[in-house]
Amino acid sequence: MASDSFGTTGSGIVPFTILMASRDEGLSVWSDEPKIVITTIPGSTGPPEIEVIRKQGASIVTWRLYLETVADYTALKAKQATVDTLTVAMGTQTHSDSPNAIEGFTDVVLPHTLLMRMSDEMRMVDGSVEASATFFRQLNSSGSAVPL
Repeated sequence: MASDSFGTTGSGIVPFTILMASRDEGLSVWSDEPKIVITTIPGSTGPPEIEVIRKQGASIVTWRLYLETVADYTALKAKQATVDTLTVAMGTQTHSDSPNAIEGFTDVVLPHTLLMRMSDEMRMVDGSVEASATFFRQLNSSGSAVPL
């Protein structure tokens, strides 16, 4: 069974494998965008006040995934626009939430993760599917994920 997954026992776990061309590629880096707050005072004719907060905001990553069956792909695609727990092998990405030893592997459990979209589906003759998945997390000022 793949150590990478999206979901929990309660919500349904969908297993997948993050595809990497080689181990030399290193960590997948989440793109961290600063949070931008725009405040407009009602009735004001002046420009809105813009505040940029660093170390806080959107954190996004897109991976190419391998799913063993069409059923797994369909289940993951059904979770688009859903917030759940993303579990990935330690050393595949840059967020460092809770390490968890599962089935002899060390995984990182990333709660409060939104599956934004699935794209570029490619169904294989053996019944497996490759697809791209984009995940999103909102970070607070200390770099920890906050509930969405």
